Amino acid sequence: MKKLPSQIYYYISYSLIPILGVIQTKALTMILSKASFGQIQLIMPIIGWGIIIGGLGLPQYVIRFYSVHGIAAFKKGVIISCIFIFLISPLFYLLYVEVGISKLQPHKDILLFFIIALIIILSSVLRMVNALLRVQQRHFLFNFILISERLFVLLAVLAGILLWSAAPVNSFFLGYALGVGGALFMVWVFLRKKIIWCESFPSLSQIKEMLLYGLPIITVLIMSDFLATLNRYIISYKLDVNAVAVFVIGVVITHICFAFLYEPILTYGHPFIFNAWEKSGKADTESIVNKYIKLYMMLGLLMLGIVVHFEDILINVVSNNQYRMPAGCFPMLAIASFVLGIYRFLVTHYLLRKNTSELILCFFISVVCSVVLALFLITYYGLVGVCAAALISTIVLCLIVWWRGRSVMQIQIISRQAYAIIPFTIILSIFNSPYKWDMFSIWRWVDFVFVLACALVILYFVNIRQYIDKKV
Repeated sequence: MKKLPSQIYYYISYSLIPILGVIQTKALTMILSKASFGQIQLIMPIIGWGIIIGGLGLPQYVIRFYSVHGIAAFKKGVIISCIFIFLISPLFYLLYVEVGISKLQPHKDILLFFIIALIIILSSVLRMVNALLRVQQRHFLFNFILISERLFVLLAVLAGILLWSAAPVNSFFLGYALGVGGALFMVWVFLRKKIIWCESFPSLSQIKEMLLYGLPIITVLIMSDFLATLNRYIISYKLDVNAVAVFVIGVVITHICFAFLYEPILTYGHPFIFNAWEKSGKADTESIVNKYIKLYMMLGLLMLGIVVHFEDILINVVSNNQYRMPAGCFPMLAIASFVLGIYRFLVTHYLLRKNTSELILCFFISVVCSVVLALFLITYYGLVGVCAAALISTIVLCLIVWWRGRSVMQIQIISRQAYAIIPFTIILSIFNSPYKWDMFSIWRWVDFVFVLACALVILYFVNIRQYIDKKV
């Protein structure tokens, strides 16, 4: 029997994982109140920061140094990561309780903190395992574990909330921990526990090597996460957790729509890009990057018009009308997600040159821009001001990265075909159907089918197939 190409496994993952995420969000918005959903979305970034900081960049270390140290890079990385998470736990406790991010009753704080710490430890180990599977090129098992983790978390979270409905936030995170633990148990079944344990403690020179490699990566990841999540706390401070819930739904929808386009392109294209840089040099690398960014621009512009035009359908698919955003918010978040996709291609020159220090500075500027603008604009415009700040800061990041990369690669962002699509995008974005937000009107769904048909016709006439040919 013919073996499937490895890329197929990644495309399946990038298709199923967003679908599972949408199902989870839909279920949570049906079961939980907006306040509880908002509280969860305030705690989730703390878990993300804990995983990034506690991970010490060691998953990337395993990928980079597996060829040098073998399985020892993984074993020693796991023990260092777990010890470091225990050491920084008091700091996260202060951030969690004293700053008051949780907004929960004091007697529930300690229990929830330990659940969160458990999630951070389990998730850090699981990400180390995923890095090991990637570098060992066990593509099927890597993607199987990714999908299984999301599925287990979905089922455990829903079961936890239904069985412990008196404390929905605590039950959500307990279910989350059980779901990640279930995925780790599967890893134990497939890989056997002998690869998990470290026979000897890492030496000081090995620890130094890990930290020197990992700290710049941590900083980039933290700055990237700050850009995406700090606005939630500004909204919570200036407005309330209900506004946080509404904002997060908009961010989730727009991110999924555009990540669905650029993540598979980048996953497939990065090996070609890096090989071209090492073997052929600048000219061939530019050609490949330009090809992929032109493909994204055409698909992204169509997606932008469709997402803005069908805001009502998307919000009701992922949540319900209670999460409807103030006028203007959703289009700005959609444009920000579209621009972020452009950034993902433009940042290639930093990855090729391994210039993390300058990338950190780019993120720092955009994060400061986002926070300052959000604090100023939310006072006068509420949630609309925060969305405007998110859009402006994303554009600033994209422009800085593009400007700094001009001397490395000449990237043509907009092609002739993309210019031809822009009028269609503008028309869809400006002109709303009179049946918008009337989900039971047959004419709204006729409009939906008609717009999708027009998009397919446009893709045919711009000859999209020339950009998805496997020969690069």
